[in-house]
Amino acid sequence: LGLNPDPGIRIIDTDYRKRWDELVIKLDILDRDLTSGSEVVHWVTQFPYPMYARDYVYVRRWHTDSTKKVMVLVSRSVEHPSAPEHPKYVRVRSYESHMVIRAHHSFDEIGFDYLLTYTDDPQTVFPHYCISWMVSSGMPDFLEKLHRAARDSGQATGRLGAAGATGLEVEDPCVSGARGEDHEQLSQGTRHIGYA
Repeated sequence: LGLNPDPGIRIIDTDYRKRWDELVIKLDILDRDLTSGSEVVHWVTQFPYPMYARDYVYVRRWHTDSTKKVMVLVSRSVEHPSAPEHPKYVRVRSYESHMVIRAHHSFDEIGFDYLLTYTDDPQTVFPHYCISWMVSSGMPDFLEKLHRAARDSGQATGRLGAAGATGLEVEDPCVSGARGEDHEQLSQGTRHIGYA
């Protein structure tokens, strides 16, 4: 899928994400630093029943290098006076993610690789069945929704290449040889995801 390298790119568009991700309870930009380009985001997301929703407050910053066809998006948890803790949600105090996206040809054409390294402390110990669900269903389902949202966004804005978008081919960690490693990392609260 094509990526738009300007600041309005869909990967960081909170309003667009609220339309396609039904797990979002709240997703707002609380603060912006125009000098650095950093944004403070408040994100509340549903967790599988019977767990409480999780509440994240984090600062994010991104950089795009069009000559190298690379975008880097870095996020980490912070505190912000506009987002006090709410008793209805569990605040995730430790969160960090790094995403590197490399376009195959250009940001306006179909095709890219990405690597996401993500760690958080969700303030709970996940039962085995939850970990199995996240690895086998949760992540592939989320990636399919993300792909569909990116495809639909590209069609709406005319940013897809002439070939159009086809189905997302996702390597299922449950089938790949890395299943044991992914499973162990999930139980420790760290996710390393790389799909091409």
